[in-house]
Amino acid sequence: MSTKNGTKARKKKATEPKANGRPPIIATPEEFEYLADWFFACCEEDGAPLTITGLALFLGFADRQSLYDYHGRDGFSCIVKRSRLRVEHGYECRLGGSKPTGAIFALKNMGWADNRSVQLGGPDGEPLPAPSVVVYLPDHDRAVIPKAVRERMGVNGKPG
Repeated sequence: MSTKNGTKARKKKATEPKANGRPPIIATPEEFEYLADWFFACCEEDGAPLTITGLALFLGFADRQSLYDYHGRDGFSCIVKRSRLRVEHGYECRLGGSKPTGAIFALKNMGWADNRSVQLGGPDGEPLPAPSVVVYLPDHDRAVIPKAVRERMGVNGKPG
C-alpha cells in the first residue's frame, strides 16, 4: 500500500497502543485511591458534605459521568465502587438529622427506594376469613329497626 507521495505506508502492529483521545486523568487505581482518600479527609476536616460531584471535581473530572466511566477501566472497579459507597454513607448518616429530605433525594438518585409492604392475606398468603359481627341491641332499639333488616343483620337474639 502506498501513500500520495509514493512512499509505503507503515501498518500499525496490534501491540502498539492507539493514540485516540486524551490520556487518562488518573493513571492508576492507587492514584485514584490516594486522591479519593485525600478528598474524604478534606471534607471531614472542613465539615463539608461528601458528594459525588465534589469527588468528581476534586479528582479533576469535568462531569460525574467521567467518574462513573472509570468503573469500567481495568483495576478501577473496586475503588470507584468504594468511593461511591463512602459518599452514600455520608448521605445515609444525614437521614437521622432534623432535615433529611436532601439526603433522601440524593439516595433515591443513587438507586435507593421507598418500599411499603402491606399484607392483605394470612401468613402463607391465604385469604383472611371474613370477621363475624354480632350486634346486640336493647329491646327498645329492636322495635325501631324493621324485622327484615334485623334478620339480615343478625340482630334477633339477645346477648347471652
